[in-house]
Amino acid sequence: MSSSRDLTRNLKQIAAKLKTAAVWNGTGLAVDAEQDDYLYELLCYFRAAVAAGSGFRLEIAGATETNRNGRRAARWPKKPGKKANFSYISLLDSKTGAHEQFQLCPGVKVRDLHGKDRAPDISLLLANAPPQPIYSHVAGVWDAKYTASEEARVPDVAVADFVYTFQQFGSPKLPSAWLGVVTPQEWRCSGVLTNGKESTEPTAALKASGIAETCGYPSAAAKTRP
Repeated sequence: MSSSRDLTRNLKQIAAKLKTAAVWNGTGLAVDAEQDDYLYELLCYFRAAVAAGSGFRLEIAGATETNRNGRRAARWPKKPGKKANFSYISLLDSKTGAHEQFQLCPGVKVRDLHGKDRAPDISLLLANAPPQPIYSHVAGVWDAKYTASEEARVPDVAVADFVYTFQQFGSPKLPSAWLGVVTPQEWRCSGVLTNGKESTEPTAALKASGIAETCGYPSAAAKTRP
């Protein structure tokens, strides 16, 4: 994305596909893409949901509120928070819509192997994960790293931080039920997404750590490695 206008337009297009998911605490889209990183995080989150929509039925779950028009509205976190306080997207069986397969959550806290709460920007949790999830409920995680300049590289330290978080969740592997229907490369491995350029970390290092890195996202020229 080359400007806040492009980001906001892209967000609105994706939000339209998710209908009731397209409300930010009932206040619409009054955010500044140049200042508010959570807009890019939400954009990536919706992209993940759209990718999942090819194989699952999407349904808003968790905490909701009533917007100014008296309609049910989703509540998305602007910063890490408790899962019980916010909405998430439940991924249901595509044929019956009756059985939950996964929960796609934005920025919620999950307790790691050693009892510390960590909040990846996007978490794929197993079906029926509780309001206070722990590492054993995690199926996949992603972090979104926004930069005001498309020419800027995602910092190596951001990649290293993500690797550490991934490891503290037990280095989860995406289940076959997800991989069997979600085809975009950036969602087939836990990893870091950025609208800027790739880090200087070697591709072999990413592979050895079990993560992916996607740069230029979500432009048509986005590239995922390894």
